[in-house]
Parts: sequence; C-alpha cells; structure tokens
Amino acid sequence: MKFVIDHDLHCHTHLSLCSGDPSMTPQAIAEHAEREGYRTVCITDHYWDESLPDIDPWYQQQNTPHVTEDYPFQLHIGESETTPNILLGCETEFLEDGRVGISPEKYDLFSFIIIPPNHLHLKEITCPSAERTVEGLSEVFTDRLDRISKLSLPWHKVGIAHLNWLYEGELSRQVLDHMDSDRLTEIFRRFARNGAGIELNSNCFLKEFQWPEKKESHLKLLKLARDAGCKFYCGSDAHTVADLNAPEYNLRRCLEPVVTMLELREEDKITLPK
Repeated sequence: MKFVIDHDLHCHTHLSLCSGDPSMTPQAIAEHAEREGYRTVCITDHYWDESLPDIDPWYQQQNTPHVTEDYPFQLHIGESETTPNILLGCETEFLEDGRVGISPEKYDLFSFIIIPPNHLHLKEITCPSAERTVEGLSEVFTDRLDRISKLSLPWHKVGIAHLNWLYEGELSRQVLDHMDSDRLTEIFRRFARNGAGIELNSNCFLKEFQWPEKKESHLKLLKLARDAGCKFYCGSDAHTVADLNAPEYNLRRCLEPVVTMLELREEDKITLPK
C-alpha cells in the first residue's frame, strides 16, 4: 500500500517565538487537522531544556514551562472517528560542541523530538565556525548528521527535520549536490538501525527553492535515506494559521508527488509509541 499522508508531526504554536501569530493555538491546529482528515498531529514548538547552560537568549526563553503552557490541550473538538490525536513534541537544536537541547530527564515529557541538522542560518547557535562555501557547508552538514546519528537518544521517537534544505538560497542546492553519497549512506544506515524518522517537509518543496526543476538535488538525501532503510514522516513546519491554510504549503499537495517519486509504501512510515 502506498504511503498515506495522514499526519503532521512538525508544526508550531504561538509559543514558538518565531510564530508571531497569537491565533496559532493547539485548538486551531486541531481544527485544521480534523478538516484535513489527519489521524495524528504533533506540536513541536522550539525548545531548549532550562537545565542545560550556555544557550542563546532567544532559545533560553523557550524552556519547559513555556512550551508546556497549553498542555494538556483543552480542545473543543468532538470525539469521533475523524478526531485527530494531538501529541506534544518539541523541536530542539544540536550545537557545534555536540550538545543537544534536551536532557534525558525530559524525554518522557514529549511524544516526539525533532532535531534539525541543517539550521545553519542560526550561525551563532549551531555552527559559528562554519565556512560559508559549498565545500565548507557540505562538510559541516555531513558532519552534523554523522554526529547526531551517534548520540544516545530515545530514537524510537526522534525525527530528523527538513533534511533537504539549508536556508542558504541557491547555495543549498549546490551543497546537497556536493555531499558525499557513500558517507551519507553510512550515516543513514545508522539512523535506520536507531529507528529515527526522516522528515518530508512541505516547506522544502516550493517553487522558490527550484522545485521541481532541480528535483534530483532535493531528493538526493531522501533517496539515500530510503535506500538505507530509514522510516519517514510528514511535517508542515507551519508557524501561523495562514501557513496552515495556504494551498502552497498543504501537506498532500506538496508531498504526494514526493511520496510517488520516492516510491514510499505505508511500511516506510514511522510508528510513534502510544
């Protein structure tokens, strides 16, 4: 059976400081999910564990009391076969010094933990020493993936976010093309053994990012992950209600062609613990 897009495991509420939309609440996300017929939605606000020192002040504000402010979610949607399951997750960072922004003591707070290996635009947080060239960013991105894959994490509920974009404009495609496939295959085999999920992010597949004209560049890492045996999940990365409702960001519209090109089956989908 073909991979069914019936979930959104990467979306943000107003509690993510980059949202700027007070109407982006768990209720709004749940209502949108019900209209779309999603079975599961995971709210993944930006998060840094307050027990871990020395982090940028922007992240420091997004601590445990902050991201759990609306949890448990008091949602006014009816109980029916179409009612989506709303989970609490988080999106945290991997720093240049090898730290990740969540301690083992906080793992049980979240149903899903996503880690972006490619927030290279957050230079002072993630990779202050990175050389901003194709070769430099290629090495940094590959090295970050490698080091993340070797961490001790609750891998059964960890996702690797928006794998095929670097927020570096045209340079992004060149970096993806330059990355070494043999080394990446090794890394993705490790992710597959760990049980991590690889994200299909609708924001990565927009015309402004030369999709689908440069589809081989965009699909390169995803194909390597598929061939290595990785599991996949979908994420809108929505930060506002406008994002949720914009046709160009719609998960099915954006990701159905990607699922088809990757020839993903339902058995290629991650299963989160209940």
